[in-house]
Amino acid sequence: MLTVALFVPALIPEHSGARVALAAFAPLYRWLCRARRQARPAANFDAALAGCFGLEGHAELPHAALSLLGEGMDPGQTCWLHADPVHLHAQRAELILVDPVRLQIESAESMALIAALNAYFVQEGLLFHAASPARWYVRLPQSAALLTTALSDAVGRSIDALLPRGADALSWHRCINEAQMLLHQHVVNLEREERGAPAINSLWFWGGGALPACHTATDMLWSDEAFARGLGGCAGIVCEALPRDAGAWLHAAPTGRHLIVLERPEADGADAQWHNRTEQLVRNWVVPLLDALRHGRLHAATLSTQLAGQRVDYVLLPGDRWKLWRRNPGLPDRGETAGDRRHA
Repeated sequence: MLTVALFVPALIPEHSGARVALAAFAPLYRWLCRARRQARPAANFDAALAGCFGLEGHAELPHAALSLLGEGMDPGQTCWLHADPVHLHAQRAELILVDPVRLQIESAESMALIAALNAYFVQEGLLFHAASPARWYVRLPQSAALLTTALSDAVGRSIDALLPRGADALSWHRCINEAQMLLHQHVVNLEREERGAPAINSLWFWGGGALPACHTATDMLWSDEAFARGLGGCAGIVCEALPRDAGAWLHAAPTGRHLIVLERPEADGADAQWHNRTEQLVRNWVVPLLDALRHGRLHAATLSTQLAGQRVDYVLLPGDRWKLWRRNPGLPDRGETAGDRRHA
């Protein structure tokens, strides 16, 4: 038996014309209309994905430790936080977190700044690590009572209400201030400013905790996303790179239950970009998976996404393709009450 769940970030546009926009892609729209819909609370896409691994309902998802594992590094049993390099832009009386993609940090810059941070915070017991020029982590000497905001949820917004909260928040606010002063004076930023590049003027701490206990009914995971691979590794299942399309996956997939996590788009959610991504999704994944269902190669296929505070699964069995009378895609409603909702 071969089944697959395809997790798609930003599958459904978050505006009132979502149904009309989706209707332009007939194979996808038919899938959503005829599938068996299941919905449950999930604050964001990572929370939705973590729910597949028994991590539902965490006040603070240990995102950093799991991502570090997915990067190929052993986080051990210690507590980690993301410490992503960011640019804060002063706008009137607010500081706005600019999309980090605009920073285009070079490897040498990252190494120099990480070395400076480690030298400065050594007596605090903090150890910074760069998995890539734009993805930084910090190891803590002990656990921290914090509630944080994911970087993806903070981009483009004023940071005042998004800074770490909780019993240990004040010490981390102080840490942020000290890091900002260190970064402001560093030669890396002086050189960036000379060439007109935005300064790396702050760190964004989020996703704290140690590796949790994970479990899943999935047999195999396919993804290039560090967080997804970390979840798979934590649960002890086989993780493979994301195939180029469903045809390549069907050729390589052994019998069992599979989870495929597609790459998430950049922060810019322009309609044209969503349209182009959806065209590729339909061509590379939706149509081939529907064909595999029709020819009996798949026992079940699920499209999953997150929207309106929910994870929504559209489960399609071979017989569901004939439910021609179903023409409502069952899009999540922000006013819908929390809890599971199932539609046969």
